[in-house]
Amino acid sequence: MTSIHSGSAAADRARSYLDAQVARSRAPGIQYAFLGPAGPVLEHAAGWCDVARGERMSPATTMMAYSMSKTITAASVLQLVESGAVALDDPLASHVDAVPYGPDVTVRELLAHTSGIPNPIPLRWVHPAARHASFDENAALAAVLRAHPRLSHPPGTKYAYSNIGYWLLGRLVERASGVTFTGYVRERVLKPLGVTPRELDYVIPDPACHATGYLEKYSFMNLAKRLLLDGELIGEYAGRWLSIRSHYVNGAAFGGLVGTARGFGRFLQDQLGARSSCSATRRGGSSTSDSTSASARRSP
Repeated sequence: MTSIHSGSAAADRARSYLDAQVARSRAPGIQYAFLGPAGPVLEHAAGWCDVARGERMSPATTMMAYSMSKTITAASVLQLVESGAVALDDPLASHVDAVPYGPDVTVRELLAHTSGIPNPIPLRWVHPAARHASFDENAALAAVLRAHPRLSHPPGTKYAYSNIGYWLLGRLVERASGVTFTGYVRERVLKPLGVTPRELDYVIPDPACHATGYLEKYSFMNLAKRLLLDGELIGEYAGRWLSIRSHYVNGAAFGGLVGTARGFGRFLQDQLGARSSCSATRRGGSSTSDSTSASARRSP
């Protein structure tokens, strides 16, 4: 296995490869982080964060994390399990009120996407950034639960991805901890890792340094955009890309993180180590491998 160091020929080849992938791919820009237990090995940003303005992607550019947010949500729940505030086999209904899915769905099944809770297309579960300060997440979740009140299959019988399931896990974190979900993540997961709000948070820290989202002009998503997306979010064309106006996901727990590959890298690095800074009890022991690595790659 070739060793990669930031100034090595191997790193140069890796950067060239990533640049070529962006040039050939359906993504205007990416951030890439390669790391191991000792720390970052290689960081690279390629392409554009704003095509119309000609702004290059950088390691500090923030992007919507969308479903990568679920990893942090799961870590928050497992902290509460570790501390004894929640048990994996607790029924969701013992922690969260007004859930229409009966008494049998457990925390374990929600984490593993085996709860049977449905997964309708969530592309309209977003709102413009300009309305974020007044947005009512509780009302949005209640409306989704009213519209989709029945299980797709009995709990624990098969795997089926569910955004609603992770949205409800966010509510469980709030009930078990006594603080808001986003407040819990900031103080108990991100802060102990030294992750700053500019690296990972639930608000856009600087709109001028935040990547614009895009649909490819000649794509099915662009063809069907009026059916799938809120028309208020559809922006202007810039060459082969259609911009999507700045927005937030309605449910922080299933898709609301905003940040950088570097921020996610800090979390991944912590998971690779023998001791986790965001563990409720800190795990001991020693690493069983000196070659473990992880990568985080993100694109708008």
